[in-house]
Amino acid sequence: METTAVDPRRGLLEQVVDQFESPLLRYAVGIVRDHALAQDAVQEAFVALSSQWHSGQAPASGDHLRNWLYKVTHDKAVSILRAERTRTRAHEGYAREAAIEADCAGAGDCEVSRETKLQILAESLEALIPSRRQVLLLRLQQGLGHDSIAAITGHSVTHCRKLLHEAVKILNAEVARRLQSREGMRHE
Repeated sequence: METTAVDPRRGLLEQVVDQFESPLLRYAVGIVRDHALAQDAVQEAFVALSSQWHSGQAPASGDHLRNWLYKVTHDKAVSILRAERTRTRAHEGYAREAAIEADCAGAGDCEVSRETKLQILAESLEALIPSRRQVLLLRLQQGLGHDSIAAITGHSVTHCRKLLHEAVKILNAEVARRLQSREGMRHE
């Protein structure tokens, strides 16, 4: 009779997945803007962790493990995002135009809906370079402090603060520009 060896790390991996899957998924969704793609990024991060453990190079537990998981998830999400953007760029443009036309069809002066504002915000996030988007999402969506963000991104705390400030400033300007652009399209 054959017996299979039980890997004690399997239970640990399940604990890590239970603890980090939801916050990593929310973070990845903020980057790729698609739940299924975010799941792929998080799954790839856990596969990478398992591979690290099997090779004996696993990150330690605690903050180091959390930071490592966020970094790997970010890298995987950005990689997926780059691949997806090349496939969907034209379709998104047509969809946005159709949504704008449908939103205000026949209305002389319609107010921007909450859903439209959220769409504008999501579109505006794409205007940020990945490093600014990363620190903004880690701060606002995950509630991490500057020290943790610095550990995850590999930047200094000062640089993370600068990126965050620039991200907020650019995001405000981009949202205002897009709202103004939509208003201009409605009145044409």
